[in-house]
Amino acid sequence: MLRAADKRDTVRAAEGLRGFDKPALVVWAADDRFFPREHGRRLAELLPQGRFELVERSRTFIPEDNPGPLVELIRSLA
Repeated sequence: MLRAADKRDTVRAAEGLRGFDKPALVVWAADDRFFPREHGRRLAELLPQGRFELVERSRTFIPEDNPGPLVELIRSLA
């Protein structure tokens, strides 16, 4: 599947994020070993109303590693 992915599609999708003008929460695991923190920050910056938040004591699977802070962040959107 990854070999079939075309970088142009990814770039086009990323550029389209700039047009999403609603509140957007990007929640990232502070101790993630697979997805660098900077990627989350860049994603939030692409979104006009993007907000970046880290969840401490979590790796890739925040809902399993440390669900409490995730729930609070989601509730803060309401």
